[in-house]
Amino acid sequence: MIDKINKLAAYVRISSDKQDTQRQEERIKATGQTIDYWFRDNIGKNPRDLPQKRPAFQRLLKSVQAGQIQTIIVDRQDRFGVKDAYQLGKFISLLRENDCKLIDADGKILSGDDDLSILSGTLGAITSTREQKEKAHRNLSGKILKAKLGEYQGGYSPYGLDVVCYGADGKEKWRTVYVGRFDRLKVYPDGKREKFNGKDNSPRKDPTDKFFIRPSIVVERIKIIKQIFKWFATEDISCRQIATRLYELKIDPVQGPWEKERIRGLLINPAFIGLPTFNKKGGSRFIEFINGKFQAVTSKKQGRKRNQSDYIAPDKPLYKPIIDIETWNKVQAKLERNRPTIPNRSADTESLYLRAFLYCGKCGKPMHATRGGGVWPSYFCGTYAKHGGLQNPTGCHCHRVKHSVIEKYVSQYLKDTDKFLSGDASLTLPLVLDYAGAENRQDDLYEAMFEMVGKRIKEKGSIVEIYGKVFDRIRPKIEQQIQVKENALERMIDDFRGISEKARPRINQRVDLLQGEIDSLKSQLIDLRQPVESVREEVKERKETLKKAFKMLSSNSGRQRAEALHNVLDKIVCHFRYVGNKSYLDKVEIVPISSENLVVTGGNMPGLN
Repeated sequence: MIDKINKLAAYVRISSDKQDTQRQEERIKATGQTIDYWFRDNIGKNPRDLPQKRPAFQRLLKSVQAGQIQTIIVDRQDRFGVKDAYQLGKFISLLRENDCKLIDADGKILSGDDDLSILSGTLGAITSTREQKEKAHRNLSGKILKAKLGEYQGGYSPYGLDVVCYGADGKEKWRTVYVGRFDRLKVYPDGKREKFNGKDNSPRKDPTDKFFIRPSIVVERIKIIKQIFKWFATEDISCRQIATRLYELKIDPVQGPWEKERIRGLLINPAFIGLPTFNKKGGSRFIEFINGKFQAVTSKKQGRKRNQSDYIAPDKPLYKPIIDIETWNKVQAKLERNRPTIPNRSADTESLYLRAFLYCGKCGKPMHATRGGGVWPSYFCGTYAKHGGLQNPTGCHCHRVKHSVIEKYVSQYLKDTDKFLSGDASLTLPLVLDYAGAENRQDDLYEAMFEMVGKRIKEKGSIVEIYGKVFDRIRPKIEQQIQVKENALERMIDDFRGISEKARPRINQRVDLLQGEIDSLKSQLIDLRQPVESVREEVKERKETLKKAFKMLSSNSGRQRAEALHNVLDKIVCHFRYVGNKSYLDKVEIVPISSENLVVTGGNMPGLN
């Protein structure tokens, strides 16, 4: 800290390490004044709008507040560096409160209280702010144009990817391989390597060179990326649990620790399917690109997440994808499901894979899993557990139920559903009607269809042929009904002119009712034969999913079993009844992702209380 008073201090600043302070210092020295102390922000980046991050500037302010500096001289006002006119006013007030004045190399007093000084300083700050925004707009516009071509726009390269420098001839000159957060290797095609360690010490390219992201030459990292996607696609596992697994396997994270947000960032990064993407997050301070246009930044939070519609990427893959498109789509669909966070499982409860599905039918809360304390592997009410017993708001008992009991019902459900989808036309008919948006059609066609197929009358043929016979038989009758009602509607409208004003509301109601009946009849003329083909494909897909789920139940991995079931089931609700002070499992409601719920009862043992 400066130990003298009434001294003259000079402040110089550079915005980036591509500049130097020589010109500023020469201008200040040319004034002929004796500079007692120099304050230099001349290392790294020192933006004018972030004075709190400039160490020399902060030391300068502390010296002013300590009464040790009488005058500050700068090259120009913009070298003092403020975000806007309001911030300039804040600093000028601080200087004046401590009997310190601010001048520039031309002798202009920037902290004066006369009208001209105030107006000049304010206009200078406004101009500075506008310049920053215009510069930010130009910079961002250029990045977007380059990002559409796939060019790398800075920042750390994702795990498993390197930053490759291509020359004007389109050939690789060298690449940057990160070996630590601030440790890099510059690797040439012939294998030669150079170390570049330290913050902001990346290898530099020539003006005609271009940077691109490409799969890493470190083969082990490619394997790890594929494993991360495979785990998430095939197991009931969260991003946090994947991070924990990588840590336990002692996989080198290269840059920072394995964390859930980092894993999620990898899983949503299109670079792994050959599409390096820009604008996934926002950190700019002035201008950002969202909703297809440039907008002023309203939030100063770093790492602002963007919607996928705001991503900037090439139109087609630039290199062979690391992750196949089927796995990629499955992972994105799973992330999109937005399920509640998968609960952490200890090693001894991971096999209780149904925990993610089980809910108590009384309180509606998720059930807990346990295989300790001398009881059999089981699930029990989460509300009971949270409140430590019967003194809970819902009055739930323990409601303990064996894992083997619920597993039996799930297995039986998969078998029955597979049988249902493999059955005859009478079983798959509701699926056809549901697909065609006709599940609520209680009309002649609907009833006749069920009568012909359900009662097994002598009609022969496929469901399409049977339906066609019914449709052709019923259609003339429906068309006749429509014609009768339309004639009645026409007469009603013709007579409307002679109706008194008082009676018109009642006539309007009758017109609306008759029109509704006509619309309902016309909906019955929709031929459902076409949607049947689509239904067949849907049935085929459901059967395949069920087959995989049933097969996965024999897997040794509880996470893989749970993930397979997530493609079939939404939840399993256990309902209980009370006899005395004991609770009994009364029924199990299996709620699938689609179609009707299955409720099973009978043969259940009482839960422990």
